[in-house]
Amino acid sequence: MRGIFQGAQEMQAELEEYKYRVGMARDAVIPAILALSHLMEGRDAVNYGHSRRVARVVVHFVTFLEWPADQIKLMNWVGLLHDLGKIIIPDSVLLKQGKFTEEEFETMKLHSATGARILNRLSLLGIEAEDWTLYHHEKWDGSGYPDGLKAKDIPIGGRILAMADAYDAMTATRRYREKIPHWMAVDEIVNCGGRQFDPELVSPFAEAFKLPLDEETVPQEPHFSGTKFRKNG
Repeated sequence: MRGIFQGAQEMQAELEEYKYRVGMARDAVIPAILALSHLMEGRDAVNYGHSRRVARVVVHFVTFLEWPADQIKLMNWVGLLHDLGKIIIPDSVLLKQGKFTEEEFETMKLHSATGARILNRLSLLGIEAEDWTLYHHEKWDGSGYPDGLKAKDIPIGGRILAMADAYDAMTATRRYREKIPHWMAVDEIVNCGGRQFDPELVSPFAEAFKLPLDEETVPQEPHFSGTKFRKNG
């Protein structure tokens, strides 16, 4: 028995050493990937800063939902890197002023799978983050891409990223339209619950973003747990 216990301890020590080395490697590589992501965003002056804004939105929201600290950190990374795959999109599509042709839209749709594939090949953040990146353009009713997933077949991180991505798209100026006010964007997300977004998440999203997110914003007290919205206390 003593030998079995000692062997288990040695295996645990080796696992911890492996996790430490993986973490060190990840911490060394991710800044370079972030620089690559910023370089990609720099191609598009109008949308520059989108990924950082999305990261702030998702971090605020999952903090509001009282996610564990490690999951909040992971969501921050994915928010920053969710559009990394756009690095393969040609300027003729990425920077187009008007509406995409069907062929151009198919090209643009490649970015989510490409971003997930980059994260996978670099073994940076794990399968969960890869899935969140891959599926952040899926829609609750199954009309999204790349796989047409429906409802809770879409990973939770993908569902949250979809709302944050849409929120920033509406509240930031784009080539094809002017931005809309914060409250109008939040109302639109709520109204799209059950079609584009998870109907169980849109009300907590509205609660979390009663006010526009700014540098002074801190997580609020109410949180969302399971399938019901509840307040502490």
